[in-house]
This record gives sequence, structure tokens and C-alpha cells, in this order.
Amino acid sequence: MDEAKNLQPVLVIFVAITTLATFAVNVYKSKRDPDEKNKEDLDIHKEGCKYRHENLDDRIDEINKSISNIKDNHLKHIESNIEDLKEGQTKILTIMEYLHNVDLKTKFKT
Repeated sequence: MDEAKNLQPVLVIFVAITTLATFAVNVYKSKRDPDEKNKEDLDIHKEGCKYRHENLDDRIDEINKSISNIKDNHLKHIESNIEDLKEGQTKILTIMEYLHNVDLKTKFKT
């Protein structure tokens, strides 16, 4: 029994030291692990942003090409249509001048 009484303080000290060591390890892990997890999450987000930006750049290039096509194709057609209208207007004025013996070009400048 004397030996058990002598071992009791030693066991209490051993359990206390083990508990403190376990507590210290858990505190260290809780401080270290979130940083590593956050780093992984941040890397994933950075990579996702990279792909999103590349996708946006591609879309912007497509929009620029579409605008260029509109300028090249449609505006030329509009200009040619306006020229056709001017020619038609000139023909109409010429016919009206002939029929009514009036100089409309001086009255309506085209």
C-alpha cells in the first residue's frame, strides 16, 4: 500500500503532463491546419479566377470580332443603300422637272 501511495503523486503528475502535452498539440494543430486549408482554398480560387478571366477574354474577343463584322458588312450596305436612294431621288427630280418644266434642283438642293 505504501508503494501505491508513493506512485499516486507520480501518476497524477504523469497524467497532468500528458494532458498538457495533448492540449498543446491540439492548439498547435488548430492554428496550423486552418492556414493549410485556407492556402489550398485560396489556390483553388486563384485557379478558378484564371479560367474565368481567360473565358472573359475570349468572349470580349468574340464581341470585338462581331462589332468589326457589323462595321465591315452592314455599314457598307447602308452606305450603298443611301447612294441608291440619292440616285432614285435624282431620277424622280429629273422626271418632275421634265413633266412640269420647273428647275427643282435649285429649289431642293440634293
